[in-house]
Amino acid sequence: MIAFLFAIALLTAAADDQRWQEEHAHTLQVKGGLVFPGLDFQLTGPGNSDISFVPNSPTNPMIGFGYKNIGLSVQIPSAPDPDSVIEKGKTRIHDYQFRFFGHRSTHELIYQRFKGYSLERWKSPSGAAVIRPDLSIRIVGVNFIRSLSPRFFSDAVAYDQRGVQFRQGGAIFVWSSVGETRIEGGEPLVPSFVQTGRNRIADLEKIRIYHALFGMGYGHHFPIFSRAYFVASLFLGGGMNYQILDINSQTEAYWAGSHRIGLRSGLGYNFGDYTGGLQFIVDSTTASVLDGAIQSSTISGKLFFGYRFQGASIPWLDF
Repeated sequence: MIAFLFAIALLTAAADDQRWQEEHAHTLQVKGGLVFPGLDFQLTGPGNSDISFVPNSPTNPMIGFGYKNIGLSVQIPSAPDPDSVIEKGKTRIHDYQFRFFGHRSTHELIYQRFKGYSLERWKSPSGAAVIRPDLSIRIVGVNFIRSLSPRFFSDAVAYDQRGVQFRQGGAIFVWSSVGETRIEGGEPLVPSFVQTGRNRIADLEKIRIYHALFGMGYGHHFPIFSRAYFVASLFLGGGMNYQILDINSQTEAYWAGSHRIGLRSGLGYNFGDYTGGLQFIVDSTTASVLDGAIQSSTISGKLFFGYRFQGASIPWLDF
């Protein structure tokens, strides 16, 4: 995989001209739209304990502002559909994903805490949906992404529309991540009615995982008739984690391995004063736990429309 990425880099480096144009220095961007937050996780083990836990996370309206390297977006919480509450229960959501997209370096600060999950495609012995209002997951993380070819590909242009890509181009990235994942419930994560093939990970009650990950990635930006665009970035990597877990009313601690697959993608319009499109970001991290694994996925989807006020001046932000 690494050899493949370096081969792409050598082909891309055949031309050294810059492929994107930065927006006017004094540009105020105003965006509105819909946000789709998510925090799913899966428990995988031998036997019958493979379970996907999904929250009931409704779509939220959003409004955002951006000026130079400063941006702010606000979500307006909305109530879930009553029918979905019957199937998935209610989820209390705290979702703060701060992404500072730069032309060369990108910094991401993630805090998510979801409480209230349902077990996807699982039913109780009576045939009812399995809902776990006691189950919560919290993720805190810091990600750093560095482009090795910033003249060809800019995260700020690709995912924050702070400029325009006028010629297709790509770049290899190096990235790192540190953080904590905490999962806990009032009873074992796997329901007690599941007895066939039950294993150690099925009796897990609580866990804290501290990870340090490193890896590489590749992104490519395709302009479409100089006005629309498609962009995608794939990240792969791994590392170690330290986990403290409660199982059968006892506390244990281990070192184990972790790996991550990340995706950032977007499709939209970006020309002149107008921007708009659909954007999807997901980081899926898998940690080996006991005789199985836990996979957690931080998700952010966005449907947006924006307008650029070019030549705007905000004196207290002009520094």
